[in-house]
Amino acid sequence: MANIGNPVTLPQTSPFTVGQGPISLIRARYTTDDASVALPTWIEASSSVRDYDLGHGRSGTLSEFETGQATLTLDNRTRTFDPLSNPLIRPFNRWWIYEEFSGATEDLFRGYAISYANEWPEKGKDAIATVTLMDELGVLAALGLPTTDPVRENYSSLIAVDLPDAYYPLNELAATAARDNADNVVHDFYQEPVDPPKVRRGDRKAVPAPRLRKRF
Repeated sequence: MANIGNPVTLPQTSPFTVGQGPISLIRARYTTDDASVALPTWIEASSSVRDYDLGHGRSGTLSEFETGQATLTLDNRTRTFDPLSNPLIRPFNRWWIYEEFSGATEDLFRGYAISYANEWPEKGKDAIATVTLMDELGVLAALGLPTTDPVRENYSSLIAVDLPDAYYPLNELAATAARDNADNVVHDFYQEPVDPPKVRRGDRKAVPAPRLRKRF
């Protein structure tokens, strides 16, 4: 069971704050600082959180890691999370979702905003904003691989662009040749079958005579 929003005191119990007892408290913060800022200023948004959904990691040991995603449903009656009202709300705002439980704090998700979807249910009597987030894997997937001018045709030439102090190609040149000339390359571990020589009766050259050892 999780409580979403600000800490409260449970009724008819000894006073304790939700999040520091047996009921967890879901908290959320965001920053409007640029993504390059290492230590951003976090803005509290826990009181606006109405619902959340998390999904990241992988389904099994042999499965691939997929881009983690999360959604936050926020109270937006003040239009804080409306990009038309607040110009600082934009894609790539960083969000931090965490949990307080039994005196401990645990991170649940850190990521970047993909979109802000605004709705006005109940004929405009309410306003909510749904923030869709992605983690670092989504950022890496969106980045393009660097290109060179002119384009390098093999891996060793591409490495040389960076002017390394040392470079050990190992078997890369052979692997590149095998890939570029796959139809014409004969690998060392493969030999064409050779028919055994025909042996005729009385032919001593075809079958070498055994060597005899002297006994002393």
